[in-house]
Amino acid sequence: MKKVVIVTGAGRGLGKALAIGLSRKGFIVVATARSKNKLKELESRLKNDYMLEKCDITIWEDCEKLVKKVIDKYGQIDVLINNAGGAYVKTSLLDSTKDQIDSVFDTQVKGTVYITKAVLTQMVKQKSGKIYTITHIAYRLGEAFYGSPLKTLHLASLFGKAAVADLVAVEAKNYGIQSIPVFIRWVASELDIDDKMEPGKKANHPNEVTQAIIADLSSNKEVKEIFIKPP
Repeated sequence: MKKVVIVTGAGRGLGKALAIGLSRKGFIVVATARSKNKLKELESRLKNDYMLEKCDITIWEDCEKLVKKVIDKYGQIDVLINNAGGAYVKTSLLDSTKDQIDSVFDTQVKGTVYITKAVLTQMVKQKSGKIYTITHIAYRLGEAFYGSPLKTLHLASLFGKAAVADLVAVEAKNYGIQSIPVFIRWVASELDIDDKMEPGKKANHPNEVTQAIIADLSSNKEVKEIFIKPP
């Protein structure tokens, strides 16, 4: 059977590119997002077998229902891509509001933990699986890559997401499961997977990230992390 891949935040940007790119390579894609309308835009571009499922990863029950639906249909989950990122909050902690703090940490950290926990439970039963978590390159390379002005909430939540990926790697390795952080700078999310990158743009192209994950899935090598540097 073809590999079954869950992609969170697939309604736009990088998540949409991941869903399309993986589908083109023959994977069974389970595309999830908070909005079913956004997902419907994917239908004409997905090949082979696929599922479009409304799922808010900040809701525990949504994550559990999603996993059950996928298992009921396919009997396995081979890959989870933690892409969903929520609102991009451009503020320091000092200038932030409670709503801004909740919006960024609920999705990036708590939501990542919820969906990872739900999928990990199934992967442990299978004794196999890969979990990719999209996060920020500064987590590994230090404050020189933070950018200016400092965006405390945004980066802190991404660092939390990266820490989850690192720690799950330790916890899950005895079950034959890999947890792989994917370090990027930022993605030109307005670009379609088939668009060309504008000259001089210091971002990662959505297709660049997609192809890096596909390459790892197609390889027999075991990697601990993926770095995708901007051009």
